[in-house]
Amino acid sequence: MVLVWLTECLRRHDNPALHAAHGAAAWVAVEADPPLPPRAAAWRRRSLAELAAHLAKAGVPVLDAAHLDDGILRRLTAAGLREIHLDAGPGRREDALALRLGAAGLPVVRHGRGLLPLSAWLPPEEALPRSFSAFHRRFLARVVVPAPFDLPILRGPDPGLLARFASLRLIPPPADGGLPPGWRPGAAAAQRGLEAFLAREWPADPVAWERAGVEAGEPGGSSGLSPWLARGDLGARQVWAGLVQAAGDAVRRPLADALQRQLVWREYALALHSRHPELEWEPLSPAWRDFPRRTGASRLAAWREGRCGIPVVDAALRQLAATGWMHNRLRMMAGTWLVKQMGQAWTDGLAVFREWLVDWDAALNAMNWQWCAGCGVDAQPWFRLFNPELQARRADPEGALLRRWLPELADLPLDQARRAWLLPADRRAALGYPLADPDPATGRAEALGAWAVFRGRRA
Repeated sequence: MVLVWLTECLRRHDNPALHAAHGAAAWVAVEADPPLPPRAAAWRRRSLAELAAHLAKAGVPVLDAAHLDDGILRRLTAAGLREIHLDAGPGRREDALALRLGAAGLPVVRHGRGLLPLSAWLPPEEALPRSFSAFHRRFLARVVVPAPFDLPILRGPDPGLLARFASLRLIPPPADGGLPPGWRPGAAAAQRGLEAFLAREWPADPVAWERAGVEAGEPGGSSGLSPWLARGDLGARQVWAGLVQAAGDAVRRPLADALQRQLVWREYALALHSRHPELEWEPLSPAWRDFPRRTGASRLAAWREGRCGIPVVDAALRQLAATGWMHNRLRMMAGTWLVKQMGQAWTDGLAVFREWLVDWDAALNAMNWQWCAGCGVDAQPWFRLFNPELQARRADPEGALLRRWLPELADLPLDQARRAWLLPADRRAALGYPLADPDPATGRAEALGAWAVFRGRRA
């Protein structure tokens, strides 16, 4: 008899921990409502309800992990429990759980949520590469991504045991609101989403495709799979296998290769988080703790509200607040603007993304924010400052994002709307659009000044 303890992967397809119970009498333990950001928690509740219903049909009991203290584990061991399979990615909380379960005296097998556990191809004593290019080369040279696990055949313990431990059953929390409209949590929707994405007509130019759409739900610019991957409704190996098949077509190969590279970028984030559990609040380069920041709670508030006076940034933040999603190019743009031109802490921006993103992922978001701030691995140089007008032209060439989320500027010619900080004060005030603080020229000067101070301190 085995116990499968699920923390992240609330799906049956390609679930290594659940597949370990294939054919055995199994219990499944899940925490009812772990501490997660509001939108991530709302998504998870709906995924959990779906999984619990499927397992109930198979006669597999779902236990409330909150009840499984050391005493209960001893009772389960006396009843025939022999091993625990733990689905737990990197993190202090997950590490503490693994230690606690191991202390109960049962073998604990820990399963990661990536393409392959890091320990399977990079020994703990071997340093993690400090650039993605080096990580990518090493990954491709050493790793053969295994095929996704099939749907496991599960069976529950005998009825007598079920009756003895009936009080431990999980009561899934209500799958209430909390998500913006249009999202479809759950493993069944994830399978349909993956199939639909793989059936799309793919262009031969992945760069043009990536820039083709910045609105959530549009066919260009994103696979749309990230929320299901982040919440564990979809396995990364399922996506990888689909991309390998797509790469057999010469037209589809460039985009398939580009998306496989993105999956390896995700592996890099998971690996980094496992080696550095403090990634969400501590810069990987310790010297950056003392980087000069500019005071101004009003700047952070304006950025968060989508009223910092830079149209492409404001449109992106308003989209994020309303929909829970933002195009990757805009995430880089908005993050860089906050930490460089506006001089705010990257951890403050990460907190906003954590609260609002439906595809929030602790490892990925922390690594990407440190990339924007210049203090992480493979980080962009501090003096590389995004031009907001140029980025708007690239990311939103038709102005669809701007006109949808900045209605106060929608009637302006597109070139004027993109550079609204240049409008005369009375014209801008009449439109109800805020003063840019800072404007691009001032922000650039402030950012480079902070960089000069920082370099002087290190000299």
